[in-house]
Amino acid sequence: MVLNTCTVTSAADDEVRQVIRRIHRNQPEARILVTGCYAQRAPDETNTEFLASTDASFQPMQIINGPDGALYIADKQSAATNGRIYRVVPEDFVLPKPP
Repeated sequence: MVLNTCTVTSAADDEVRQVIRRIHRNQPEARILVTGCYAQRAPDETNTEFLASTDASFQPMQIINGPDGALYIADKQSAATNGRIYRVVPEDFVLPKPP
């Protein structure tokens, strides 16, 4: 299967990832070839994953920057009844003082 992408925004990138996951889930034996803008990742990102987990129930649904500078990840853990929110910061993170 060939998926030609043209993504200019992070929202469009998210949609492409969802389509790829949906295809893989519905047709696990399918080979998916992604072309276009989304396939052209930055050179320093080609061998890395921003987010990975060994937890089989981990299903990140949304990632946002919080007002404190942290990254928040909403995870739909199982079905639609359980979930988690992760707060991710660098090791040397210092909480900024409120205005």
